Amino acid sequence: MISMDKKYKTRSGLKVRLLCIDRKGDECPVIGLVDKDGCESVYSWHSTGVFYTGHESAYDLIEVPPVCLEPWKWYKQGNHMYCTVPSDVPNWVEIYSYSSRIFTNYRINLSKLTYLSDVLPGAVEISQPKEMT
Repeated sequence: MISMDKKYKTRSGLKVRLLCIDRKGDECPVIGLVDKDGCESVYSWHSTGVFYTGHESAYDLIEVPPVCLEPWKWYKQGNHMYCTVPSDVPNWVEIYSYSSRIFTNYRINLSKLTYLSDVLPGAVEISQPKEMT
């Protein structure tokens, strides 16, 4: 079953923003917006997240698993590198950003489940960069 408290993408990887999961009077009660190249279009799905009954579709909903930002993890986003480090405040992590010899930092509250795409859109986890060892 699809849930409003989870994040989803299409099987083909497009971002989905759910609007409701309880539409009345239709066999497809899940309504959402699919982002394709910065333009959102309205789609509907069955309560299980399938777009078509009976066969797989590129528009089937796939849950995006939550990523907890743990201390001492490295991420890359374009030309930026990020490192999450422990904070002196419980349930928080500091994120240090490095790009073109400029360091910045900010704190993220981990008391709620955090999706990496919300904090660092497009970032991927990497091993520690050699220039940082």
